[in-house]
Amino acid sequence: DDAPVMEISTSVQTDAYFVTFVEGPDFQLAVEPSGVSITDNDNSTMTGFTATLTNPLDGSNEVLRVTIPASAAATLTSAYDDVSGVLTVTGEANTSVYVAIVQSLEYGNKLYDVDAGNPTAGTRVIVSTVFDGEKHSIAVTSHLTFDKINDEPFVDLNGIASGQDYSQSVFVEEQGLSLIH
Repeated sequence: DDAPVMEISTSVQTDAYFVTFVEGPDFQLAVEPSGVSITDNDNSTMTGFTATLTNPLDGSNEVLRVTIPASAAATLTSAYDDVSGVLTVTGEANTSVYVAIVQSLEYGNKLYDVDAGNPTAGTRVIVSTVFDGEKHSIAVTSHLTFDKINDEPFVDLNGIASGQDYSQSVFVEEQGLSLIH
């Protein structure tokens, strides 16, 4: 029995993908979809996929997820453990279904929210394998870095309850101080 082979990039180094994220969307792809392939000389089906976030610098604020194609939803399950950083997909399906699953691998960080701050600087590493029921593929690696964005500061003049109990003040040049409340 030969082990499956998985690739996640069209670059010369097909077993690694390097991407820089910019603050914005909640989730962003962690693979190059057009570069994803899974081959196995003696199996047309796979029984599992595992992706591990090896260094979750922001702990449970970081998440991995995939999309299970509707055609395989009855036979496949996926689960993410935010303590270990491990995403697993289990169940037997055609290799092409597993390709679609790997193509959908996304990384998310709740600290992208303006109110929550920014993700901790540093490269995240996601190590992934597929399983044909007898052997795991050699691991492929996604390297995710962040472009930090300095969010504009904002002032909330009415305290904790935003958008309520506001009042207007007018400031006229050269007329002294105005109290804003």
